[in-house]
Amino acid sequence: MKLFQAIAPLFVFALFLFSATCKDKPISVSEKQTSFVNVNDTLQKINNALLITDKERMESYSERMGYTMQSSPSGLFYDIYLYGKGKSAQNGNLATFNFRIELLDGTLCYSSENQKPKTVKIGQSGEQVGLDEALLLLHEGDKAHFLMPPYLAHGLLGDMDKIPGRSILYYHIELLKLTDK
Repeated sequence: MKLFQAIAPLFVFALFLFSATCKDKPISVSEKQTSFVNVNDTLQKINNALLITDKERMESYSERMGYTMQSSPSGLFYDIYLYGKGKSAQNGNLATFNFRIELLDGTLCYSSENQKPKTVKIGQSGEQVGLDEALLLLHEGDKAHFLMPPYLAHGLLGDMDKIPGRSILYYHIELLKLTDK
């Protein structure tokens, strides 16, 4: 059911595009190019509107929670509120950390509270791009809040389990240890 909910808007859009391009007469190369440009322009406008909406939602959440967040060039919001004294995270490090992942409405998705801390290889974790970027901002012992827009987290489809499609994620991370393996 979650998969259907995530894919349904894409299916409707594809059906619309298909029906809009069906004609009785053959389409010339010029018409095809114009049609492609129109669809591309429309998709870019939709994407820009979604980016603006996501940024506004993240700013509102940060303000509501009382966080003083900065934004990275990629759009990751972060607030390192406790600074550790350990070494700085680098690509290729094994990072061991405690974490809590929530939706903006407070729904808990995942947490290391009931299990052992997570360990990933930074830059090759197979996780969301936003997680690698977040870890690279930290030093051992740091505690931080992060807001990840969908394009840095689980994107259009979510994780097919606890994270719905197009979700902005709140991460709380405590970087415990970095290892050079």
